[in-house]
Amino acid sequence: MPTNASTSLSFGKKAAELVREIVESDPETLPPYNADAMRTIVEQCGDHRAEIVTLAPDASEDATRVGLLAHHQAILRNKRAMLVYLNERVGRVKEMRWSVGMGLPESASANMSHGERTFFTKYAETLNEYMRAVDLDLTLDLEPPQNHKIQVRCLEDHGEIFTRDGTVDLKKNTVHLLWREEAQPLIREGVLEQMDDE
Repeated sequence: MPTNASTSLSFGKKAAELVREIVESDPETLPPYNADAMRTIVEQCGDHRAEIVTLAPDASEDATRVGLLAHHQAILRNKRAMLVYLNERVGRVKEMRWSVGMGLPESASANMSHGERTFFTKYAETLNEYMRAVDLDLTLDLEPPQNHKIQVRCLEDHGEIFTRDGTVDLKKNTVHLLWREEAQPLIREGVLEQMDDE
């Protein structure tokens, strides 16, 4: 019997824990990237591969073929678990671009892997290029607006901005009626808050 057969029984546990971790987390947040679990699962797949290589010369025996199949299925199971984990995380990273805009909050960035931060940047650049090409800001309203102008309160001194209606001086606690597409980026940044209900 292969030398690692006794430890292979626990190989699925780490993959299951990884999937459980992302499934049980708040869907509105991105939990810290679990590099240790990913590394362990990849190492386990390597151990399964080594067992397959060891067993392959004796593949004519039924017991050996069963062992080959078990190790192969273990690799596929671990691969599926990692893909579920990564796919869910990528979906949440994409959603962040729509909800927070180009500026990635430090708390979210700290929970991302280097690859996820790179993906966020490239995804944001691609989305911006597309919006420029079609001359339409898709991030303004994820729901169709009821009104084109909204009443907003300024939460901090921001200075003057230029709108299509003229110059507006954004001072703390002042109230303004602005075009939705001009106010929305400032609302996302925390400079303004919307006062009226839609």
